[in-house]
Amino acid sequence: MKAMLRYLISLLFYQKNKKKTEEYLKEAHNKVELSDFEGAIQDYDKAIEIKPNYASFYYCRGIAKGRLSDTGGAIQDFNKAIDINSNYVEAYTLRGRAKYFLEDCIGALQDYNKAIQIDPNCAEAYLHRGIAKGGLPAIYLENISGGISAIQDFSKAIRINPNYIQAYLLRGISRSFIKDYNGAVQDYNKAIELNPNYDEAYYFRGEAKLELGDKNGACLDWSKAGELGYIEAYDAIKEYCKWKSWTKGLTEQKYSFPMGMRFHSWVLSYKDITPMVLRKKVFVSDKISMKRLE
Repeated sequence: MKAMLRYLISLLFYQKNKKKTEEYLKEAHNKVELSDFEGAIQDYDKAIEIKPNYASFYYCRGIAKGRLSDTGGAIQDFNKAIDINSNYVEAYTLRGRAKYFLEDCIGALQDYNKAIQIDPNCAEAYLHRGIAKGGLPAIYLENISGGISAIQDFSKAIRINPNYIQAYLLRGISRSFIKDYNGAVQDYNKAIELNPNYDEAYYFRGEAKLELGDKNGACLDWSKAGELGYIEAYDAIKEYCKWKSWTKGLTEQKYSFPMGMRFHSWVLSYKDITPMVLRKKVFVSDKISMKRLE
């Protein structure tokens, strides 16, 4: 009789804690949606106090910390998530992004390699490994990634996810680096086909078109990019699309852009360790299942 009573008490205690945890996670999710990341972290803290061995809780808290620019704290949470679940692909991928943000490109590559080893179809890991390769000399790439180029990583991401807009943009930029401007334009075209309001794609397509001698097309693309909010496009317009140049006709002059500098500036703005898409299995919906969190 006493054993049965203890069992019933423990069951009630478990159900009560489970309900509390679900409530904290639901609140945290709502706060993330409202960009209240500090409030979300407080709720994740409470959930972790009740259930300290759930990898997903640390992962989600790491995301919130990353949004508050607490990159070191985010890495610590991703570490804990990986300690609990050594096959947590998303945790490796986001830890890699956090390391890249701190300019630890070698550490980032190692995390992306691990994520790909666990899940060879993780398009995000290929995409961000390609980005990280841009910050390393060739000798490190040979040692860490088998000499696979960034373009190959972006291509792999596209094969896995044919609608991966960012992969088309980044492959286009990489192709511009090696002066494959026609290939770059094709990638930008695809990115714009997938998202007609993709301002960065118009901007970089304009650069590629200028290199191909299509100044009119370049100016039209920059105008569209500026209209969509890419303010840097107006600097290009001022430099290359002045009214006087049209009255004199197009010249044979060759134009060159400081592509490396512009790409570096763009990537700095891109290095946000928050996932582009919130996965259902990461954040908790209204009908919460503790099983789905692991």
